[in-house]
Amino acid sequence: MADGQVVLVTTEPLGGGSPVRSVYFVAEQDPEKAKAIIGEMMAPNEKVEAWGRLPETAVKALGLRPGDFIIIGVRRRISRPRVHKPSFALLNCSASRSANSR
Repeated sequence: MADGQVVLVTTEPLGGGSPVRSVYFVAEQDPEKAKAIIGEMMAPNEKVEAWGRLPETAVKALGLRPGDFIIIGVRRRISRPRVHKPSFALLNCSASRSANSR
């Protein structure tokens, strides 16, 4: 495990008014990668900034795995969606069932 990053997101309300700020703890040592992890789910009116280092002890205490993040004020870890590819056995099993049902 390594250090993480504190990432600040500033949302400019579309209808005007004061910006809303959200703080994320990201289990990614590189500031640019941490910004990218958070930025991929943000809207165009949201500014993402790497604010600073999150010590490894904090990353461990929060139970974050590499690539995970937590929004400050939210009490659950958020994992990045991972792409799951079906295994050959699963595909083979499906093909056997359709062949047997003919």
